[in-house]
Amino acid sequence: MSGLEFADTNVVVYAVGLDSDQRTKARQILAEGVTVSSQVINETVNVLTRKQGVNIVVAHEVAESLLGLAYRGSSLTGWMRKALLPRHAVWTSI
Repeated sequence: MSGLEFADTNVVVYAVGLDSDQRTKARQILAEGVTVSSQVINETVNVLTRKQGVNIVVAHEVAESLLGLAYRGSSLTGWMRKALLPRHAVWTSI
């Protein structure tokens, strides 16, 4: 891939899903160096917990693993990383 390319929420959800064909393809896309937005991370947690019944702790682990794709090349301080996760409010992270 060339340039800055973004992955949609569906790609991330398929990457942790049960369908092996979709999972394999989605993981290949993520491995190619795409970027995800903080909105995609939040939507992923929402889809995993509300629509697929994934435990909230597991969904947060997925979200945390996506932070590296969200902010490539930038150095996030600890409170910034916590603020981006859905389980933390900005005011409780500072």
